[in-house]
Amino acid sequence: MNADTNAPDALVVTNPSVTERAGGGGLMIYKAVGLSRHHVGNDRAVCQGSFGWRDDHHFGWELHALVPQFLSNSSAYERMPRQVRYEPPQDPKLWDKLQPYRDDAPDLDQPVPRGQQVGSVRSRFDDGATHGRVVCENATFKMSSPSVHDNAADHAKLFCGEKSDHGFAFHTGDEANPWVQIDLGTVVSVTGLIIENRPGERRTDGLRLSVSQDAQQRTKVWTAPKWQQVWEVTVTTTQAGAEVPGRPARYLKLETKPAKPAPMLLQRVQVYGK
Repeated sequence: MNADTNAPDALVVTNPSVTERAGGGGLMIYKAVGLSRHHVGNDRAVCQGSFGWRDDHHFGWELHALVPQFLSNSSAYERMPRQVRYEPPQDPKLWDKLQPYRDDAPDLDQPVPRGQQVGSVRSRFDDGATHGRVVCENATFKMSSPSVHDNAADHAKLFCGEKSDHGFAFHTGDEANPWVQIDLGTVVSVTGLIIENRPGERRTDGLRLSVSQDAQQRTKVWTAPKWQQVWEVTVTTTQAGAEVPGRPARYLKLETKPAKPAPMLLQRVQVYGK
């Protein structure tokens, strides 16, 4: 460690580099650079030794501490003197104009109302390298029997597009074993499904999934352990003693076996594969 804060070891690219101040104490520099395009409060003065390798990195660590502090005692922050004001940059390429939050944006210092979703919910199928993509855009299906509530115009909405206003894309009759069979059109390596029920619709409790390449020989791959409005179902095969995503299939059969005759209805089914 060199006592000279301008020495090469103070500017070495490590995470972080450490040097000793001439008057005592230490100085830690994270990815320091001699000059960068970052600025001090406005675009009139260029900041030396700032974080030049990633635009938002200098906010990444502080926010984890500042947000909880603000939530715990927001009045302390409100009492602080305001020493910073926003100046729009002369160069429009530097950063955009700061815009106010939407009227319906929740306040950070207020509890989020129960049931309100903030941000987007991630799915395991967002990992395209593992699970591939949606492969049911051109799929078709047939069901065990139609109900008087079934509307053929909603059938295509099972796989994509706007969801049916009825809360289901198909509706079978009351049966001891209602089912729907999806035809992907060709054999693909199916890695999983996202199955969405109508909110509160529990007649799919115990839903079962089997897959087939020819609609004759079927392999049962999943049974719902409990009812959920949305199921994320992974389809795997065993290779060298390990479960890996993907099983060759063209036909996917979803069925229930209720205690007494009942219908089966689903709002959305998305099939993933490679």
